[in-house]
Amino acid sequence: MFCKILIEVVSNQRDMIRRKIPLMVIFSMLMLATKAQAPDYNKALLEAEPQVLQLLNETLLERNGQLIFPRTESNDSLKLVSSKDWTSGFWPGILWKMYQASGKEIFKDKAENFTKLMEKEEWNADSHDVGFKIYSSFGNGYKNTGKDEYKNVIVQAAKTLSVRFNNKVGCIRS
Repeated sequence: MFCKILIEVVSNQRDMIRRKIPLMVIFSMLMLATKAQAPDYNKALLEAEPQVLQLLNETLLERNGQLIFPRTESNDSLKLVSSKDWTSGFWPGILWKMYQASGKEIFKDKAENFTKLMEKEEWNADSHDVGFKIYSSFGNGYKNTGKDEYKNVIVQAAKTLSVRFNNKVGCIRS
């Protein structure tokens, strides 16, 4: 049922591009679709391809300094964030998912580039959102390539996150 709705929404490509659907919405739809049957999931991803390519073009045009990861649209312009933002890993994750579905090297190349820009977050103990950042980017990269360097970043990020554990309350500080 969800994939049917997703495919219907994504199929309306012209409207999606014109309205610049927020990145988090696209990512959420793609991640939820993972639970669906593989043919519907791949179809949804492939139908999302024009939107992702459009967003990729806009992201590459609008990058400035540390603000390089698309997050949403605001006042008819793309809002970019740094790797410290809790949503930063979603963009490389989307690119990895697009590569997984399409096999197109452009998505792999861009996913590798944007994933590399996330690497310093493996040491960021200031955020409890390290899983969103690292697993979306490096986790999907590891699934698609099997590269040990990606696995090493995931393991280090988990170690970094573990320093936020509070023995007194028995959970990670949020």
